[in-house]
Amino acid sequence: MGGMEPPTNALQIMFRGKKLEFINVTGLILHGKFYFGSEGNLEFNHCAVDNLKCRELDIPRLSFENCSVRNIQIANSDISGWLFVTSLVSGIISDSKLFHFRVYGRNFTPTFVNSELDEWKVIHNGLHHEEDFEKTYRTLSKAADDSGNRKLAADYKIRELDFIREKKKGLDRFWMTLNRAYWGYGQKPFQLIKVSLISIFLLAIVYSFFPSSFANNALAGKNYFAVLFNACYFSIVTFTTLGYGDLSPIGGLKILAAIEALFGAITLGFLVAGLTKNS
Repeated sequence: MGGMEPPTNALQIMFRGKKLEFINVTGLILHGKFYFGSEGNLEFNHCAVDNLKCRELDIPRLSFENCSVRNIQIANSDISGWLFVTSLVSGIISDSKLFHFRVYGRNFTPTFVNSELDEWKVIHNGLHHEEDFEKTYRTLSKAADDSGNRKLAADYKIRELDFIREKKKGLDRFWMTLNRAYWGYGQKPFQLIKVSLISIFLLAIVYSFFPSSFANNALAGKNYFAVLFNACYFSIVTFTTLGYGDLSPIGGLKILAAIEALFGAITLGFLVAGLTKNS
């Protein structure tokens, strides 16, 4: 009986450079290595690709635009260059490596198990996205943290809270903005060192404008650079709450020094807490 056996790369040839639109491919199973060559990738546009199952998959340049990709299951795969544009994605990704993924809008919330991700690009501004798109950032932050990539996890945590901040109004938004600038919502404790140094120097400049506001005229009659040097010293010991007492402010400057000491104590406390949390 005659017949013809298809080549092993039949699917690559069939789908190479193809754009599938408005079709239902629910339950699609992809297995093995695919290579589409220079003729383009496989694109899904306005498709239902739910229950997509990928095992031991090595396939680059797959894109989903305005698709439903719910309950995706990816296992033991090495994947790069996938693109999700305003698509709804959920499911589970296990024992896989995913690189150069791009997620533009809608929502991407699969559970990652023992998987590695790197060089992802996620954008929601100007694109259709779910109201709770912060879940996308939260998902990726947890996945990065579980894989040991603390820096990437912190970046996505900050973006999650930035998204939440965008939805806030009034004082809530103001306090979140301060929190962001102060120490990156706790994700960047070393940022407090920069905040501290800037605060110390700016307050030192303020102190230097009032050399006569120190007890016993300790700074009176000195040239400006000598006054500024001593003002920096005073600002440092005040901020760190050391308070040696050799320079003592009088008048209204006492209030400013007290505020600096309080701010310094709070900042140093946050620094210790942040370093402990992120260690």
